[in-house]
Amino acid sequence: MYRTWLSGLTAILCLLAAHGASAQSVDKLYEEARKEGTLTFYTSQVAVAEQKIAQAFKKKYPGVNVEVVYAGGGALFERLRAEAQAGRDLADVHLQSDLPLMERLREAGLLAQWDAPEAAAYPAAYRKDGYWTGVADVVNLIVYNKMKVKPGDVPGRWAGLLDPKWSGRIASVHIGGGGLPWALYYFLRKDVDPGYWAKLAALKPQMFDGGGAVVNAVASGKADLGLVGGSVSYGAIQDGAPLVETLPADGVPGVVYSIAVLKAAKHPNAARLFVNWYLSKEGQTELVRVRGVDSPRKDVDPPPGRKTATPVRVVVPTVQETEPVRAEWTKEWFEIFRSGR
Repeated sequence: MYRTWLSGLTAILCLLAAHGASAQSVDKLYEEARKEGTLTFYTSQVAVAEQKIAQAFKKKYPGVNVEVVYAGGGALFERLRAEAQAGRDLADVHLQSDLPLMERLREAGLLAQWDAPEAAAYPAAYRKDGYWTGVADVVNLIVYNKMKVKPGDVPGRWAGLLDPKWSGRIASVHIGGGGLPWALYYFLRKDVDPGYWAKLAALKPQMFDGGGAVVNAVASGKADLGLVGGSVSYGAIQDGAPLVETLPADGVPGVVYSIAVLKAAKHPNAARLFVNWYLSKEGQTELVRVRGVDSPRKDVDPPPGRKTATPVRVVVPTVQETEPVRAEWTKEWFEIFRSGR
């Protein structure tokens, strides 16, 4: 009994000591971050939502500004590579919807290796040796304009989108727009129908560079249905857009969003402070509230108004299965949708 009690006490003291060290390191980061004054955040999440999240960070850490730069995951990947090659690195922190692309940035030596104190709260599968941490689970779904489409007319399965009545009435992000659209089109071809792309292309869907544009098209009535990540539609619905989300019964493809500090960060302390806050319970709670995503942290509640688990299966394609065909399939996708066949 004495041994057990002593062992437990020792563990508690170690945890308290670790917490104290973490608190001290974060305090030091804040002190240095205030000297830098700002950081540049490249994110594939919609800018308006990300700015709301950044406001909570700035309230917690006055004196450290966050400049949000938004684009699709694929576009940000190319931008980061181009800036690095030109020696004009501008980003301090990067949030990517496409985990394979984040891995390619790591392999290219563009990510800093740093163990954020808050990263310890994440499952091992969401951490890559201090280079990046998965911050959210997001799925693709169908969103429709409730002023234009009756609930009974909404496709219950992905194949239902191929009905000719939806010709010209569907909005989506092109396959190069980031991790979510890549996962979506990979799933539609592999799991639903090998000929799905050609059949959908024949309906002349409206294609956009990012999910925000898809949601705007559906909310404004330019499109009736949108294929989009739930993290985008959730925020729009919370802001009053006339949209309804639906999950096809045959499953939904998903991705893990990840965050990292750039190796060439001009504001390294501000970058580390921001990433550590983003990973914290406070930061994740704000992310879930604004974006409607599921946090990998066990101590963070599910999104308000949305259940923590979907009623259908979630399919997350792995790097191992998608990367061998990625370049070939991406090229083929653009050929098909350009020709509309």
